[in-house]
Amino acid sequence: MVPLLSPQFRSVIDEVAADADVQWVYSTLNDAAGGSEERWIPHFPHERDILDIERTDWGPSGLPIRWELSPEKVATVAITALPQMYGELIVNAELMTAITVAGLTGFAATTARMGPG
Repeated sequence: MVPLLSPQFRSVIDEVAADADVQWVYSTLNDAAGGSEERWIPHFPHERDILDIERTDWGPSGLPIRWELSPEKVATVAITALPQMYGELIVNAELMTAITVAGLTGFAATTARMGPG
């Protein structure tokens, strides 16, 4: 599962997170009526160390089960994703505000667990 973002969504991300380590993969979303729409898939080529290692619960596979972010590690991160969290993005407050102000819809947002800073 991957997020399929509209050109408008990508534009907001590019404006706010211009220095983010994100690459874009072009995609076309086809509908049942034969129409198609341009979509963009964010790709993060490098895994970022953003978890609070001691406060995250780890599963037997070595992947986080219940993760918690480290405030120090995410302080300069505008957008990223955890490799095992398919389809989910982690964005900072500035980018979330820009997304909201732009009136973008079609997503669900929750506040991430954050360790003490």
